[in-house]
Amino acid sequence: MKYSVLIILVFISIVIFLSCKKSNTSLPSNTIQATINGKTSTFNFGVFATRTGTPGPRTPYYVILLEGFTDSTVYSGSINLGVQSIDSITAATYNENSTMNNASITYINNKNLLGNIFSNGHPTSNPFIIVVTSLNSKSIQGTFQGDIFYNGDSSQTLETVTNGKFNVDFN
Repeated sequence: MKYSVLIILVFISIVIFLSCKKSNTSLPSNTIQATINGKTSTFNFGVFATRTGTPGPRTPYYVILLEGFTDSTVYSGSINLGVQSIDSITAATYNENSTMNNASITYINNKNLLGNIFSNGHPTSNPFIIVVTSLNSKSIQGTFQGDIFYNGDSSQTLETVTNGKFNVDFN
């Protein structure tokens, strides 16, 4: 009888485990995605990441830049993400309000040919933050969120970035 109860419990546990919905949170390579003011945008055209080497007299920081476009037309929206640090960039949190480990964004919503340019406007109560979750010689992955402002001016129109994530190969 003990074995029957044990077998039934194991069987029920297996069924429950297998029936749980599994979410796929991975992002395809060379993709940046975010929800900006409630609208999800995917930047998967012309996506690239680049980084500087050792800081020098002109650039006292290590820098990684990521860029992507929503499509290949002249009306394409674009996003530029940047992290900079006085130390080597690693898997860590980068905040626009920090002078040591800084994060930045420029988002162009090209609803017309001139576009609307939004960027971080520090300091803010909901600062723009990039979390680098994985970094190696070939690629960088992570998440981002925070407030951005028209022309980077915190007294102008505010847009909120949520659910930002990236998986980008280095060029």
